[in-house]
Amino acid sequence: MKQKHLSRVRYGWLALVAVLSLGIMLAAGPGEAQTPPGPRTLCTLHITAIEGNLLSIVTNDAAKFTIAVLVSPAESATVPVRCLDVDELGVAVANQEGTLVTVEVKVLDNQGVDLGCGKGPHTLQGHGARGFIFNCF
Repeated sequence: MKQKHLSRVRYGWLALVAVLSLGIMLAAGPGEAQTPPGPRTLCTLHITAIEGNLLSIVTNDAAKFTIAVLVSPAESATVPVRCLDVDELGVAVANQEGTLVTVEVKVLDNQGVDLGCGKGPHTLQGHGARGFIFNCF
């Protein structure tokens, strides 16, 4: 009987310590320092044109690409990419209009926070094109 009572008291203390520890961790919140993305973390490229359509191509390496993804003409496109690959990516945009089009490319982390390494706004001439590389990490 005494053994059962001691066991209950011990579990009670363990539960109390666990609840207090969890409460302290939740109150402290996440740290302010940005942790580097893991190998499977996804970022997104946001390609935006103001008053026009852009045809975009995203490659896995700006110099020696082995994969190229064609992004259909649109005013805005979002492309998922691995965060660790952002610094190697190449992005090319082509103005599909005969008039000036302003383009902006942003890189967002998996929480939707701008990584601050985007490009633009840049103005493309009618039927003009431009390439971009990034330096985020």
